[in-house]
Amino acid sequence: MNTILTTILVVTCITAVLAALLTLSDRTIGNYGEVTMTINGDKQYTVRGGSSLLDTLRSESIFIPSACGGKGSCGYCKVKVIDGGGPVLATEKPLLSSDELNGGVRLSCQCKVKQNIKIEIPEELFNVKEYAVVVEKMEQLTSTIKLLRFSFGSDEISFKPGQYMQLKAPAYEGNEEEVYRAYSIASSANDKHAVELLIGYTGGIATTYVHQHLREGDEAHLNGPYGDFYYHDDDGGPIVLAGAGTGMAPIVSILQYMADNNIER
Repeated sequence: MNTILTTILVVTCITAVLAALLTLSDRTIGNYGEVTMTINGDKQYTVRGGSSLLDTLRSESIFIPSACGGKGSCGYCKVKVIDGGGPVLATEKPLLSSDELNGGVRLSCQCKVKQNIKIEIPEELFNVKEYAVVVEKMEQLTSTIKLLRFSFGSDEISFKPGQYMQLKAPAYEGNEEEVYRAYSIASSANDKHAVELLIGYTGGIATTYVHQHLREGDEAHLNGPYGDFYYHDDDGGPIVLAGAGTGMAPIVSILQYMADNNIER
């Protein structure tokens, strides 16, 4: 009996010491204090150091596209770091060309803000917004794919047919991590007060949130629009569109836009 009590006491003490060390390291090693982030030479922000550049920008309502949600696997969240970004990580190099590496391009999800930093991003990203939306409709299209219609209420959304939005999946039971995931818009760009997304269940954090926790009438958060794949009005030639599953979403958006505007190609 005494042996069991002694073991419990030792384990408790070790746990307490480890917790104290983790708290101390977070306050010292991981505490970079306030730093200055300069964007495009003329915009300055005082931010708290220690987070990724992607998260730091997001905290200032500047949204960089990131299809993988900041996991370093999609390569979308590229920004040009002029100064203060530190060395390029091994996780970034496979997704950056030699020209990009030589030009100071970094993956913002992998670049940590530890000191004053200067970066360049496309000016149009300052127009990207995050919206509080309401799930107006959820429809089970197949055993694994749902169509979700999000209402912007009195707000308006302007996008090009073929572009995508990022959906925020908050923490929920069984998951403590807040993530963003990219989904192509599947509705007409003529509808300024709602978007529809096709979301397939993969077992990931975001799709589990959508398929098992999100309900009609719930509030959600979207930011965007993003993407260079979209319908171009200035090209009147024939087009070929191919897709399957949730990959049909941008094609549906393009075809609906063409139908709404009596465009034949």
